[in-house]
Amino acid sequence: MGDRLKESLTNGGRSLKSFIRENRAFFLFLMLFSAVLYFRLMAEELVNCYDGIWEGTYHLAGAWELSLGRWFWLMIDRLRLGVSCDPMTSLMALACYCLGLTFCADLLGCKDSSARWLAGALFLSSQSVLIALSYRFMSPTFGAAFLLAILGIWLCARIKSFPLGMLAGSFCICLSMGAYQAFIGCACLALIGWIIKKLKEGASNILLLLTKGVGAILLGGIEYLIVWEIGLWCFQVEKSGYAGANTYSLLNTIIKFPKRIADVYQCFGLYFKDVICKTLYFGGTILPVILLILVAAILAADIWNVLRADKKGGIVYLLMLIAVPAAAGSVLMVATDTALSIQMTGAYALVVPIFVLLLSAAEKRTLPLKTLHLMVSITAVIFLYSQILQTQVDQKTMAETKTSSMNVVAEIHERLGAENLLSEELRYCFIGVPAGNPMYYRSETFWKANGYAYIGGSWPDSQSVVRSWNGLIRDICQINMNICSIAEYNMLCTDEKVVDMPVFPAQGSVIRIGDIVVIRVS
Repeated sequence: MGDRLKESLTNGGRSLKSFIRENRAFFLFLMLFSAVLYFRLMAEELVNCYDGIWEGTYHLAGAWELSLGRWFWLMIDRLRLGVSCDPMTSLMALACYCLGLTFCADLLGCKDSSARWLAGALFLSSQSVLIALSYRFMSPTFGAAFLLAILGIWLCARIKSFPLGMLAGSFCICLSMGAYQAFIGCACLALIGWIIKKLKEGASNILLLLTKGVGAILLGGIEYLIVWEIGLWCFQVEKSGYAGANTYSLLNTIIKFPKRIADVYQCFGLYFKDVICKTLYFGGTILPVILLILVAAILAADIWNVLRADKKGGIVYLLMLIAVPAAAGSVLMVATDTALSIQMTGAYALVVPIFVLLLSAAEKRTLPLKTLHLMVSITAVIFLYSQILQTQVDQKTMAETKTSSMNVVAEIHERLGAENLLSEELRYCFIGVPAGNPMYYRSETFWKANGYAYIGGSWPDSQSVVRSWNGLIRDICQINMNICSIAEYNMLCTDEKVVDMPVFPAQGSVIRIGDIVVIRVS
């Protein structure tokens, strides 16, 4: 079996050494670029205002993650002993992203160095990667899921044997889904890119290759569900209802397919309208629209060239393009009762880089096509520059709002000490959020940042408020204070004494009710 696999891998004419030699410069460039891009996040151990602030520098995945179907996350955490300290944690995640992009560029046969670097930089500077890194306790899990998704299709393409290629690919996809299911869309996009590449090369066995790739994804999904069921049974854990995890099944996907396919195409449009257009530091809607028009023009010419040589191939090419939104949002076909969140958009962030890689090999003989390619490159570089600026603004805002929140906590802590209300016997209930306090500072760039960068910002429910205050005070400010329970928080929020309290630092903004000290922050 091992000899057959080795023979299949080297049938393409390249050994592992030649692969490394051809791609090491690209990988090292991406690592250097991403390390510089996210230097501040790593140096100051910045996190987002969601789960990122709840979890400290130690996290060991357990029953909760298993109940969500993220069973491979448990193994990844144990490999790094639950340690989530930067810069190591972020560098691990970035290495996975960079290696995944290296496999992707190799899969699509892109030899143009500038196109490879541009595509890699576009993905790494996306909001999807930044928010993934800001979940420091699980960022290597995100990275591993991305790498395994791409590697699955790379192995499927590289291994010439149909059954061996499909099995190797399915194994990686199974592990990818076991880490974080949303990156299944990256595997689907990589498959589409590979099929388009083979079409342009004039391959005659497209149906066989497509069957092999789709088979690897489907088989990987089935393997994932089987391993999950075994894990649930072994550890006596029930499936969680969070994000519809308890509805995952092939039958459920089939039943809800008509409705979800419409949702998937709608989400694709909303991503580019509400995420891309609103998370560019400048350019707004105009940059993505210009890029879309230029790419569509080149793709139309590319399809025409394929159609002239092979009508069936041209039709398949067109169908592959139509399937791109469905591929990017394929996780929504699996998790039929969940909505798209920004940390689930890794596949969407890969769409533009995939086309940059594919278009590098497109026809450029005529002057109009040469002009179009040049315009695409210029627009993509401006797009990249805007994304880079946005990542800097978001990191700056994370750092500033973290400091602002810490300053609010420091003032409160000083008041508690002055009023002899600091004791291990007491519990503390913080009503409101730091961002609502008059002492909370906002710089000029605050309003340009994305919502996840606002540390101490709006927390939507009582559980989030209590957990966020606990993370802010214990993990970020490093103060040993006993935070009240969620039930106590809900009860105190409706207490007449608390409702009538003024906002800190006004007199009467700190009161004691029994053994709980209540602070009205906002």
